[in-house]
Amino acid sequence: MIRQIAMTLSWQFWCCTLAGSAVIVASVNLIAEEDLVGTPELAPPLQAAPTLAAALGDAQDLIKYQLAFQTFKDAGGNPLSGLGLKVAVIDTGIVKGHPDFQQGRIAAEVNLTGDNAAVASDASDGHGHGTHVAGIIGADGIHKGIARDANFVVMKILHNVEPQPGFPKNVNVRLFDALQWAYNQRNDQNVGVSVINLSISDPVLRKTDNFGNGIKNDIRRTIQDLRAARIPVVVAAGNHFRSGNSAERLKPLNCGMGFPAVIRETISVGAIYEAEDRTGHVHSPYDLAQSHSITRFQIAPFSARLPENLGGPCRTDILAPGGALMPSTGITMNGSSHYEHGGTSQAAPLVTAAILLLQQYYKSHTNELPLVDDLERWLRIEGRDVLDGDDEFDNVRHSCEKFFVLDLYGALDKAQKQIQSLEP
Repeated sequence: MIRQIAMTLSWQFWCCTLAGSAVIVASVNLIAEEDLVGTPELAPPLQAAPTLAAALGDAQDLIKYQLAFQTFKDAGGNPLSGLGLKVAVIDTGIVKGHPDFQQGRIAAEVNLTGDNAAVASDASDGHGHGTHVAGIIGADGIHKGIARDANFVVMKILHNVEPQPGFPKNVNVRLFDALQWAYNQRNDQNVGVSVINLSISDPVLRKTDNFGNGIKNDIRRTIQDLRAARIPVVVAAGNHFRSGNSAERLKPLNCGMGFPAVIRETISVGAIYEAEDRTGHVHSPYDLAQSHSITRFQIAPFSARLPENLGGPCRTDILAPGGALMPSTGITMNGSSHYEHGGTSQAAPLVTAAILLLQQYYKSHTNELPLVDDLERWLRIEGRDVLDGDDEFDNVRHSCEKFFVLDLYGALDKAQKQIQSLEP
């Protein structure tokens, strides 16, 4: 699908999901702003040890992964590991031959960029973000993810390095094509996926998904089709909450999420901290969002959020660990991490991995994937919530509203009860 709506303008663009990225300002010949998500910049390697860090083990503890793993098996007695399922990671690609992804786990590659000589079947990752996200979902080598037996369909829509001025940045067109490809292949046993991860966002805080005609609405319709086919699309909420909610500025609260997380048919994911740090932290790439001190379950100050009373069905569906670096899955080209600041990019793949385990469990008992409505209901557990503003000591304004936090054990318990209610 080619869109020829072009204009010359000066526009600020971010990749809200790439920790360590900086704001870029350029005057370029672009496809119209409504056709853009954002574009990536190569995140530099760390020059020194990060001041804020949490291992994936901290995140696993927070979502009750070990308890869930010990308690629940699929109908065949297998551990829940994403066995027999495939996930699409739509991002910067994946590092070929990375030791955390054993041979045979990449079911397909689709490259929609000009990178890698524009070879459509080569989704090699020259940035590291997509590999990092995939590692959180299911690394099984030096580092360990959550769904360690799931296979990957890797779809590259983001460049390794920001193209030079004058290069069209029609990321939304690529996103539409990637989602449409996944939908068209949904019944293919070799490449059909059961869940899609989008750790991408633009920096605009939106409250609605009424986009009118255009590529954003085309993307929404495809996500609706995927949802009807029982394939959830998990999306990072975005990392620029402070841009509209600085505590130093006396103005109304501006809750919202980036595109495409604000689409009501997605499962949108914000970020909480997974480890305590009484010294706090400044997330410099994310509008200098700062926590003066950090407690577990605290909403990260950069994390976009939209409470249900303001966004209705466009609300933020779930929060998950993503406030700090996860070095045990911070995998890039050389097998080490350069993601210092965390982000909703890291929270989304934890939810994606949890969904893979829920799908394996449900499908083994019923021979079909669960409805996405059921998945959302299982993920949102009464009593497993945080209040935005009750213990946050940071430099952003707060909604004073409740948000649900991922609890893998609780979600599986609800799935089990639903399966039992279906039994004769």
